Order: sequence, then structure tokens, then C-alpha cells
Amino acid sequence: MKTVIPLHLRDRETVSPVEDQDTRFALVITSDGTLVNNTTHDTRRARRDACVDVLQTMFGGVADIKVRDILRLFGGADPDVAIGQISALYEEEGIDIYLEDVPVPEDRVPGLPVALWSIFQGYDNAAQNTILHFPSREERMDHLYRTLNSLSAAVLVSEGLTDHELAARLEARFNALIDQAVTVRLATSFVPTWAS
Repeated sequence: MKTVIPLHLRDRETVSPVEDQDTRFALVITSDGTLVNNTTHDTRRARRDACVDVLQTMFGGVADIKVRDILRLFGGADPDVAIGQISALYEEEGIDIYLEDVPVPEDRVPGLPVALWSIFQGYDNAAQNTILHFPSREERMDHLYRTLNSLSAAVLVSEGLTDHELAARLEARFNALIDQAVTVRLATSFVPTWAS
């Protein structure tokens, strides 16, 4: 049996790509700068499917027919390119989609997922976006203090600021220093209740 690949899909990822087992695929979706999704997936296709699900659930009807047309066009190939085209449909709605391939540490710890305290920094130039994860709120706050202090915005621990206040100060400091809009958002994922 011969496999025929349509011309528009040649030189692209195969329909059933073999994903690197040492990589997870992060998906972040913001709406007018507010974080609405921050998840990781085992494959690019799973990330694409999750992206479409979130968009259609939260922002249903905006571009449903066009999204289906894009998915039909790719037929499973090039999930990241498909997300890029789908993202363009939602730009006018203030929705931004960010993708990141995250390496899995060599020394994996078996067991249940742990809680994570994360910082998302989004830039007009999406290539500079970063997602940082910390094992505790204290470590995340320590990072926020250190970052603010390294940007000459001295903040003392004795001021008793919350992590959200620190994030707001960091966002304001970035926006004062560079010539593109920066958003700083915090996200926290907890161990599911069924795991305790």
C-alpha cells in the first residue's frame, strides 16, 4: 500500500508524528492580558486539540467555521502551524496564544504531580515570552523580589507586598524600561484533591 501525501502537506510533520519523550508542550492563552489557560501536553497534537477546545468553549462562535476549515486543511499535520493560523482568527478579540516546548528533567521523580507557582511574562514580541515555574510561593516571591531589585526598582521584603502586588510592580517596571508592552501574570496549579 502506498501512502500519498497531498502537495500542501509535503515537507511537513507527518500525520502521526513521533514526539520526543523528553519534551512536554506548553500552551498559554491570554485574553486581554488575563491568563485563561496554562497547560502542558504530551504531544503537539494534544496541545492543538486543547487549544481549540479552550477557544471554542470560552470564546465560542467567534471563528468556529474557520477553525474547522483550518483543522480540515491540515488533517492532523503541523499542529503548531495550525495553531498559528487559528491564533490569527482570534487576534482582534484580544486573545493571544503562546507555545513553548519544555524539556523534561533527566532525573524524573515518579509519583503524583506537585503544585507549581508560575510566572508568565508576555511581550509584544512573542519570541521573548517566558514561563517560569517554582515549587513554592516563597521561591516565586523571592524571584520577583530579585528581578525587581536587579531592575533598580528596590523593593524591601519588609514592605509586606503580596505576590500579585510584586507582579504588578514588575510589569510596571518592565513597561517603563522597554519599548514594548509587557504583561506579568501569576498562575498556580495545585495537586488535585483526589491525590491527597
